[in-house]
Amino acid sequence: MDSLLDPKGLAVMLKIPVSQVYRLTQRGELPHIRVGKYLRYDPGEIIEHLHRGSTAIIV
Repeated sequence: MDSLLDPKGLAVMLKIPVSQVYRLTQRGELPHIRVGKYLRYDPGEIIEHLHRGSTAIIV
């Protein structure tokens, strides 16, 4: 497992707004981990998820 990203870090990685990260997470379209009240994302899982074509990111 790579280091986990917070929503802002994931937004930078994907070059999308942070609000879009929250929206996709809320809809269940991005794999994520909850650590208490915080959201974290495994960059490796996100890349695999996107390569599988599991979600289309539309801003």
